[in-house]
Amino acid sequence: MTQNIRQVLAKILVEELKLPIDPATISDDQSIEDLGMNSLHLMKLIYLLEDTFDIRLDTDEILDVDGVRDLLSLLEAKIGVC
Repeated sequence: MTQNIRQVLAKILVEELKLPIDPATISDDQSIEDLGMNSLHLMKLIYLLEDTFDIRLDTDEILDVDGVRDLLSLLEAKIGVC
């Protein structure tokens, strides 16, 4: 399931947020800044993730995310992946 979440996240980052990155190069160790995201990207990301995964995210939860690993962990927790 984690791999599926990672693939969906990469698709959102590249196709929906139009970040200039190759999805294959996204690693768990990358920070939000490494991905080229700004605060507007983060706000849009919240809505896209909520719609895609049918979850609810608090703005504070997203603002606490420092990188890809944190974001994947948050999504796994919200979706209920063990």
